[in-house]
Amino acid sequence: MSHPFAAMFEKALRKSRDQSQGQENLVLEEARGLHKKGYSPQEIYDVLAQLHRALVGESDREIVGEALEEFATYIE
Repeated sequence: MSHPFAAMFEKALRKSRDQSQGQENLVLEEARGLHKKGYSPQEIYDVLAQLHRALVGESDREIVGEALEEFATYIE
């Protein structure tokens, strides 16, 4: 069974992929939004990391990797 955040991140990833270069990383924005709603930063980070490991496409891995790196500041 997939984590509910995973579906949200995948949807944001599709939108980020469709945008032109230089736009906001919507996966990161989704993660920040979940954090603002009071969800555990560690839980959010873990779901992002799991998604990153599962991705095959380089551009998708880059988008999620950037979100993962930026969001890591919330758990340090």
